[in-house]
Parts: sequence; C-alpha cells; structure tokens
Amino acid sequence: MELERRHLVDRRPNKGARVRDYSIEEVNALSDFRADLHRLAISKIKFPISTKILAELRRIARAYEMAGRDGDYARAIAFDNAFHTCLIELCENRFLIASIGEMSAAARAIDCFRIADPTTLSRTVADHQQIIEAATRSHGSELVELCVNHVFSSSDNYIRDSLLYRH
Repeated sequence: MELERRHLVDRRPNKGARVRDYSIEEVNALSDFRADLHRLAISKIKFPISTKILAELRRIARAYEMAGRDGDYARAIAFDNAFHTCLIELCENRFLIASIGEMSAAARAIDCFRIADPTTLSRTVADHQQIIEAATRSHGSELVELCVNHVFSSSDNYIRDSLLYRH
C-alpha cells in the first residue's frame, strides 16, 4: 500500500503488483504538466528571497551532495525532495504546492531513475547550485528556466534509456 501511495508500484486486481513503468507518452505528458506547475509557482515567488531560506536551500543541497557521495540514495532522494519543497513553498499557494507535490510523487520513478549514476548525481548538484544562485540574484526568469530544465533532465534520461532497452 505504501509503495502504491508513493506511485512506485502499480497494483492490478487479481494479478499482484509491479514496479511503476511509464510509457514515453506518459513521461512527456507528466513532465510537461510538472513544468507548467513549476512555471506558475515560480512566477508567484516574491523576491528577494530571505537569507534564511537561501541558507536552508544551501544546507539541503550540501546534504543531498553528501548523501549521494556516500551512496545513501534514500537520503539523497529525501534531500532532493526537501530542496524542491523548500523552493516551491515560496509561492505561498497551498493548492499549487500540493499539486506539485502530488505530481512529484507520481514522477518519483522517473526522477529516481539512474540516481546511483555519478554523472546524474553531479548534474543534480550543479542544477541545485545554479537554482540557488538564480534565487539569490532574484532572477525569476532564469529560475523558471533552470527548474523546468531540471524537471526535463530526469525524463530525458528515462526516455533515452527506455528506448535503448525496449524489447
């Protein structure tokens, strides 16, 4: 039940459960929707962002990097989620925050795909740093672009690998 609630498995009546697998069309549709939600949320952020929030984003980003380096991928995923939640909560719209959270949960299998890959971890660390820099400079349009690209990077990897390993 917990894995199903977290969108990591599909349960099929009288057949059991299997790891969640998205079609390319579903990945594209989900990523497009998530990107639209992120654009809307970031457009509602009131700049400048407080030094306290920026410090928290930096702390979470460092914790993500350390967890990834240590091979503690469960903690890395938790810190990645915390990083994005901290940023998105700045839009101050609880319905938008909840919608992004729900869609992030639905995309968990996509976002966690290849998390143990050092290149993927390095890219995410760099993405987080660029997001923090744009937030620090109160550069909303750059922040939108970085967050949207971050959403699409996971789906691009998922689709590329799905095409490689299709039977």
